[in-house]
Amino acid sequence: MTDDLAQVYQSWQTDLINWDFPNFLLELDNFKSLPEVFAQYDLDSPFLANFWSTMMTVGLSLCILIFCIFVRIFIERSKFNKGLFPSILQKVIAGSMNFVIVSSYGCLDDILFYLILDTKTNPFNTAFSWASLLFGFAFTFLGILLMIFSIMKVKKYQKLKKEGLAKNDLKEFEDFSEKNKHLEVFYSDFNDSSLWAQCFLAILVLRNNLASLIITVLYQHSMMQSLLLIVMDGAMLLFLLFKKPLTTLRAHFFQYYFETITLIVHLCTFILSIQKQQEEPSKTLNIRVCTLIIYLNTALVTGATAYMGIDIHETVREKIQEWKQNKSQNNKTVHPIPEENLEAQNILASSQTDNFVTSPEQNPIEDPNSNREYYYLASRNQKNTNFNGIQPLQIFNSSMSVDQTFAPDTSNLINQQNDRSIEQMIPQRRLTLLKKRRKV
Repeated sequence: MTDDLAQVYQSWQTDLINWDFPNFLLELDNFKSLPEVFAQYDLDSPFLANFWSTMMTVGLSLCILIFCIFVRIFIERSKFNKGLFPSILQKVIAGSMNFVIVSSYGCLDDILFYLILDTKTNPFNTAFSWASLLFGFAFTFLGILLMIFSIMKVKKYQKLKKEGLAKNDLKEFEDFSEKNKHLEVFYSDFNDSSLWAQCFLAILVLRNNLASLIITVLYQHSMMQSLLLIVMDGAMLLFLLFKKPLTTLRAHFFQYYFETITLIVHLCTFILSIQKQQEEPSKTLNIRVCTLIIYLNTALVTGATAYMGIDIHETVREKIQEWKQNKSQNNKTVHPIPEENLEAQNILASSQTDNFVTSPEQNPIEDPNSNREYYYLASRNQKNTNFNGIQPLQIFNSSMSVDQTFAPDTSNLINQQNDRSIEQMIPQRRLTLLKKRRKV
């Protein structure tokens, strides 16, 4: 890092959100000075001073989550438990919980990093020094519990899925997914073919913790440090190649992209560590390697931004398609006709269906006074029904009684079950026409 960039780190201030360590606590700082390799990044010696801003961010999001949960409990017990607001509140709760989980998971490597720095520089002679150390161990313990919790959730998921597939009954598995729908960030975006693949998030966090441990413990042995980091990067690439933990091609591509950049950066630091061991290191090579690291850092940030943009675009597109499908399904929904309105619907259908034609291809109605047979077809231009085309009619026999003549034939009513008005209208219309024919 250049001297100008180090000066920017030390003098940077913002008035937007100030999570700086309180001055009255900073006055209690009597820790030893950090090594230059860490001090140049504007780091402090106490754990609390380094972790303060992250702790405030996670704490604020946790407070928002707890507040929303209490509001939801209040709404469920009141008359405001219906409408748009409960749905919005549920989405806020889900987002807050996911943010707390991701933020907590993402800062576990920082917790270990700051704890080791605190241990190296802690004088262990004041209440503040002991409090800072205890806070560091407490957050480390909570981080370990969070990692164990996530792995146990994935193991439960795998167990219920295998048992459900074996028994051909996925009810318990579906109940588990519904119960843990706010914890799906642990496993939902990963391949569930094996436990190792689905625990990819926990493996990434563990890898970051090991990297923090290597950087803080072996900072005086740069060549060993770089070699261990290169080995971890290679192991991660092999894991991606054989386990395929991600479910989409896009996610796999970007993960390979990030891991490759990280591997090249650590190769560059390994070259710099070799140069450091030389009696006459090449300044030109050092400048070019450092320049490459800067460009790789820019490529890393650019790739992450592009991935986020593509992911947001795909999410919005899927939501729009889902909304369109739901809208089209709602428009196609056929509501059943209430029983009290059937009589009015029958009268209306009878008045609108007054054009009947004959066709020798249809089922006959035998006339007792002649050998002719009469056929009736419903009009094609009928309105207020979903009737389309020629409706099959029943065969009427004059030797049958009136009740038997107009008893419904189940086989001929199968195609009419979506139109109850036609079912009620056609027998009445046939009865009227048949009576007229018998009079003649």
